[in-house]
Amino acid sequence: MKTCLFSFVLAFCLNAVCFSQSCYKYITKEYNFGGSVDIDGTCITKDSFVYTVGNLHLNNNNEALLVKTSIEGDVLWTRILTGSNSDEFNGLNTTSDGGCIAIGHTSSYAGTTSYALLAVRFDKNGNVLWSKAFNTNSTYGDIGYSALQTSDGGFVIVGNQNANGFTASSLAIKTDADGNALWLKRYNNIEGGEFENALEVADGYLLAGEYLAAGNTTQRAIIVKLNKETGNLVFLKSWANPTYSMSRSRLFSNGTGFYLASILNDNAAFGVGNCRQMITYLNNDLVPLKTLQVNHPVAKNHGVSPIGLFPDGSIVSGLGGTNLDGDLYRINSAGSLDWKAKVQDDGSQEINGISTVGSKLAVFAGTNDHNTSRKDMLMVFAQFPEQNAAFNSNCKLLESEADLTMPVLSDIPFAFDAISDFPGSAWTSIAPSIQALAPAVSYNCSNSNCLLPMQLVSFHASLLNNSYSKLTFTTTQDENVAYYEIERSYDGRTFQGITKLSPMAGSQRAYEYVDYDILKTTDKAFYRIRTKSLNGETSYSSLVILNIGNQKLKISVLPNPAKGFAQLNIDADRNGMASIRVFDMAGKTILEQNSILEKGNNAVAIQHMELLKTGTYIISVSTEDRVQTLKLVIE
Repeated sequence: MKTCLFSFVLAFCLNAVCFSQSCYKYITKEYNFGGSVDIDGTCITKDSFVYTVGNLHLNNNNEALLVKTSIEGDVLWTRILTGSNSDEFNGLNTTSDGGCIAIGHTSSYAGTTSYALLAVRFDKNGNVLWSKAFNTNSTYGDIGYSALQTSDGGFVIVGNQNANGFTASSLAIKTDADGNALWLKRYNNIEGGEFENALEVADGYLLAGEYLAAGNTTQRAIIVKLNKETGNLVFLKSWANPTYSMSRSRLFSNGTGFYLASILNDNAAFGVGNCRQMITYLNNDLVPLKTLQVNHPVAKNHGVSPIGLFPDGSIVSGLGGTNLDGDLYRINSAGSLDWKAKVQDDGSQEINGISTVGSKLAVFAGTNDHNTSRKDMLMVFAQFPEQNAAFNSNCKLLESEADLTMPVLSDIPFAFDAISDFPGSAWTSIAPSIQALAPAVSYNCSNSNCLLPMQLVSFHASLLNNSYSKLTFTTTQDENVAYYEIERSYDGRTFQGITKLSPMAGSQRAYEYVDYDILKTTDKAFYRIRTKSLNGETSYSSLVILNIGNQKLKISVLPNPAKGFAQLNIDADRNGMASIRVFDMAGKTILEQNSILEKGNNAVAIQHMELLKTGTYIISVSTEDRVQTLKLVIE
């Protein structure tokens, strides 16, 4: 079930341009695998490595393709699943061990002439941990679109069964960490449907997708909530646009609510026509707050509606189409289009996968065909300025003509015709043939005077000889760094620089420093890295906290996780005053209050809890000569 179909190739693009005296680097990299490539998604690990999936048309077959690169787009390894027929990866997600899980469909390992859903888990070195096929022997085959690693270490895999749009059923599979099926569910709508992606919330799984309606002439967006243990339906919400078919809807969490990203198409449900991207802002109860529609002066053809999220609430996305430029853009937290670019080259450029790194860096995945029958993988790695600026045409980036409007969204009643269990025998282990293939890499643009910002791979603090603090951190892309300064704090608020380190040479740099001057009377020390760039900009790392073990205050917080109310229980050994601070993981103070302590147990309510958004915080309790900290999780 596809709307606005297009093939596409992965893109990390880094081209050079300077914004308001600040230098940003964009180097366009293209990857030639010897055949035509379609790319369907990209994701970034916690240690800033990039996975991208799709398929490679080679030797008259489609081979499922997985590529791992560094954050600079350097290829670390590739994996191609080969077989006698067609095999494709349609989506992926990172796993807690630094690897990934790739989802798609296979006819080589289906056991029948139709497709089977394909799921393969890889470790960070490209080794296959397990591989599965889901095959109901349906007429048109079974297809997977995405997977999510859940808090229990297992996975939720979604897609559709009998993958002809007019008869397809939405499906969801829950597995353990080793790929063993816990439940397999079919959610049937007589006119067809599919799930596109899944999110985990505290008491269930949220799945987004679409279904066919109005006599198979239009598509509508759907979000369902499922019980974690059984996969049974908890509730369902459905929406429609009165003018356009609404397809390929995917759900993303922004910490305070959700974004639903969809494709609007003005043709029939399966037509390839003038497509637009629609983003719906939802609160935590999945009630629409507002909608935005990204428009273009010419028709765009889209396969999915990818978006990436930054911590400040801004959104990055991209579009593309046949014989058209690939558009990249950012919508700020206020809902305004404040950065828009297009990748302009001969032929077509298409964007179909996006991930973000930190607060300014985004990876765009797409294709470039150069007006030939072969499409190369294209990677766009972009550091976002504070506002739009003139682009360097030599680096294939120009300003886009995209604009925003506010489309209409209507609640629509909907119910599945039936929900049933698939037989466990449909989920089987397979042993696919896996090969490696090194692409030829070319650059469209580079500028040695504009350098990428530093990327912090790891930062750790450990206790040395029970007396000193040993700090280690690893970075990439140090060329634009003037120096690093390690800063220390005992309360998580007031920091003091303790040493400066010069940047090293090499592709990955390891730094080490021992803090011999740490106070022995405190039980915690907080460290962060202040980076000074060559162009004068300053940035800070996240905090690391060292437990020195000299605890004198006994404190706890209940409930934890909390929502709306939390109370500190402080066991003091004498009367005194306590300073209580709550700060986020970047070290920013959110709340402050003072409390009089009496010897013994003290119950202190944390004030102004409404200011704490969903996330993890550090509570610091300071008295005259001691500091104690602990984590607080807000739901």
